[in-house]
Amino acid sequence: MSHGEATLVIDDCHNISALAAVVSALDRFPHRKRTAVYSAGDARRDEDIVRQGEILAGAFDRVLLYDDPSAADRAPGDVPGLLRKGLATGPRVAEVIYVSDYREAVGKALSLLAPGELALLQTLDDNIEASLSALSAMGVVSEEKKARGSAGTANKPHPRSVALSVTLRSPSRPDSKKN
Repeated sequence: MSHGEATLVIDDCHNISALAAVVSALDRFPHRKRTAVYSAGDARRDEDIVRQGEILAGAFDRVLLYDDPSAADRAPGDVPGLLRKGLATGPRVAEVIYVSDYREAVGKALSLLAPGELALLQTLDDNIEASLSALSAMGVVSEEKKARGSAGTANKPHPRSVALSVTLRSPSRPDSKKN
């Protein structure tokens, strides 16, 4: 990777089996430091949410938690609290950050991401297009990369995953650009 590049994986992993599959797939990526932006959706049992936290704790160095708006059956902070219980058991996770809003959590994760790192971002509203649009609005991905990231998904009602290489802004080089 050239200076400033990181990899973003956007996936709709909101349950135990989907998260385990994504983590297994990420094992093939060479990135040593990993960040996840994660929450659990609606109608999840407490023990399933805790288990998701345990999976995250073994696979990521940093986890940013947010309140998934689809979990309307729970009070704000409840799902992240259950995920924290699982994260507390993990051998790898060193940092857990709670940011209530998805876009703010993604922005915070990207501000902490260093060159050569990987970030797993859950989809926004179960839709990769919405996530790519949010990243485009943040200036993280260009319209060209947004189009490439969603290429081949036009015939699929809900694409499940995309990986993008992005160039991070360097704090020491204010003229550098994200793409």
